[in-house]
Amino acid sequence: MLDPNDTNSYWIQGLIHRELGNFREALQSNHQALKIDPHNTDATIELGQLHRKFGNLDQALACALESIKPNAADTTKACDLLTLTLQQQRNTINLKAIHPIESVDAELRKLQLPGANNSTISAAEIQQFIQKAFIITASLDQQINTSLTQIYHVQQSEAPNCSALSKFFLAHQAIAKRCHSCYKIQLNVKSLDELLMLHFFMKTLHLENSNTSKCMIELRPDQNNFYKGLIYCSDVKEAVHVAKHVILECRKRTALSPEISINRGCTSFRKEYPDYGAINTSTSLQEGPRQREEWANKEAQFFNQKDSMPINKSASAFNLGEWLIIKNWIAYANAMGDPLTGYPQPSLSPTNANFLAQVEIMENKQASPCPPETSGIE
Repeated sequence: MLDPNDTNSYWIQGLIHRELGNFREALQSNHQALKIDPHNTDATIELGQLHRKFGNLDQALACALESIKPNAADTTKACDLLTLTLQQQRNTINLKAIHPIESVDAELRKLQLPGANNSTISAAEIQQFIQKAFIITASLDQQINTSLTQIYHVQQSEAPNCSALSKFFLAHQAIAKRCHSCYKIQLNVKSLDELLMLHFFMKTLHLENSNTSKCMIELRPDQNNFYKGLIYCSDVKEAVHVAKHVILECRKRTALSPEISINRGCTSFRKEYPDYGAINTSTSLQEGPRQREEWANKEAQFFNQKDSMPINKSASAFNLGEWLIIKNWIAYANAMGDPLTGYPQPSLSPTNANFLAQVEIMENKQASPCPPETSGIE
C-alpha cells in the first residue's frame, strides 16, 4: 500500500511501471508524485522521459529545463534528458526563447551544416563549424554536460525495442526473433576529425529506406576501434545494397576511406552464440541461422512487451543536444592522444563522473586497431 503523502513512493512505482512497459501508468504515478511535491527533481526528470517516449517533446523539454538547477550536486540525468530531447524533431522551435539554454540551441540551429544539400564535406569546413559552435556555447561553459556519447540519425517512426530485447536475452540467454532480422553496417574511422566528417555525412545522407544510423566513440574496454558509425538494416540483401551506396557516396562527398563490415545483431549476442553471427562465407554473406526452437518457446512464455516501439525522428538542424555529445567526443580524443585534433579541451562538469571515469579506463587501455571483419562487399 502506497503512502499517499510520499513522493518517492509514487516515483518508484512509476519506475517499476516503466520497467514493465506500462508507460501510461508510469506517467500517472509521476504526475501523482509531483502533486505531492511539485519540485521533486527525480519525478520531474522521469516525467520528462515519459513525455519524450510519447512524443510530447515540448513537455519533455520543459521538464529538462526545470530540472537543471545551477547549484545541484548532480545534473547528469537532467542534462541527458535535455540532450536527447533537443536532438529530436519538434514541430515548433522558439527562436525568441527566454531561457538561455534554448537561446543557445536556437543559435546553433542557424548554422549551415557541412554537407548540406548533398554537397562535399571538407575537414576545413568542419573545423570552422566546430569553432563557431564553441563560440556560440561559451556562455553555458560547465553549466550543462551530458554522459551520452552516441548521436543517432533517425528518419523512421518505429524502431526495435532494443532495451526490452536485450533484457530478455540477459534474463533467459535467448535471442528474440526480431533480433534475427537485425544487421549492422559498421564503418570504422581513425580519428576525431574523421568521426566528425562521418557524422555530418550520415546526417545529410539520404537512403532509400531511411535507415537509422549513429556515430559514436567506443567506451567498452574489450573493443578496439575507437571511432565508428553504424547503419541498421533488416536483412543481408538490404545491408549489402546500402553499404555499396554508402561507399560510393562517401568517395564522392568526403575524403573518408572507412573500414566497412556487416554484422548481425548485438556484439554480446554474437559472443555468447557465435553461430548466430556466422553470416560470412569465403565468397558472400548469408542470412544466418533462424531462431532456435527453444528460444522461440522462451520468447512466447516470457517476452510480454512489444518487440518494436514508436520513435521520434531526429532534427534536421544542428542543435545543442548534438553539440553536448560532440564535446564528449573532443574530450575523449584529447584523452586518447588523437594527433589530428586541433580543438581545445572542452569544459566538463565534475558531476559528469561516469563519462570521465569511462574515458580514463580507455585512456589507460593499450589497444591496437583490429582488422575489420570480412564484409563480403566488393
